[in-house]
Amino acid sequence: MNRKWSQVLWLLSAILLIGAGVICIMNPMTALSSIAWIIAIAILFEGFSDIVGYFFFRDTFFSNAWMLIDGILSVVMACFLIGYNDITAAFIPYIFSSWLLVTSLAKFINSFQMRRFNFASWNWMCALGIVGIAFSIFAFFNPSLAILTISVLLGALLIFQGLVTLIRWYLCLNF
Repeated sequence: MNRKWSQVLWLLSAILLIGAGVICIMNPMTALSSIAWIIAIAILFEGFSDIVGYFFFRDTFFSNAWMLIDGILSVVMACFLIGYNDITAAFIPYIFSSWLLVTSLAKFINSFQMRRFNFASWNWMCALGIVGIAFSIFAFFNPSLAILTISVLLGALLIFQGLVTLIRWYLCLNF
């Protein structure tokens, strides 16, 4: 296996995350448990991609412990969503906002590592990390929103996470 494998995983992960986000927005009345399954699969794939990417890029600036933590947390959260789907619906805003907060913090911290290595586009990763942190705080403190709002918010968060993963894929193409 080589670095191209990791790049392919990130691209597929981005497509799945963006697709799951679009499904959430297009089908707002879908039961939260159904949304949780779709999201869990996308997050599981994203976590797996980060773990694989950590090991393939560990000798570069692009990989650090936060990438590994991000991947492990994503896999654990996806397994939780799959295993406890019945009780997950009530806690979806808290679960996803917590996940997004940690993954956005990881992206934010990673951006400064990219800056230290004079990566020209480090500011994009930094800005996306900050936006993700803001989204996660908003979602955490507004749990009483209607199912429609939760679905749209989750869709936006997944599309955001997919875009961040897509940018990571793009940045690695020339590395």
